[in-house]
Amino acid sequence: TLGLGRDVLAQAREWAQSSQVSLRFRSQEKCTFLREETRTVEDPTKVVNEVSGGLSMGLTSKTVTKVTQFIWKFEVSYELELIRGV
Repeated sequence: TLGLGRDVLAQAREWAQSSQVSLRFRSQEKCTFLREETRTVEDPTKVVNEVSGGLSMGLTSKTVTKVTQFIWKFEVSYELELIRGV
């Protein structure tokens, strides 16, 4: 409701009987960079290759992904004003 309850609407209607009334909405947003985080994520799937010949060997490979996250703080505020006599 942004603070525009029944009592405020009743006040606006009362004011509107004798003067002009305006409604003003203001918003402010602020975004602040906090930090950067890097981590590695290992794929659970592993590939095994067997090589045979003179010697029998097994080769295992896996995929590792580097993930970089950027952490931000986002703030917002709203203000709703009822102005009489504009």
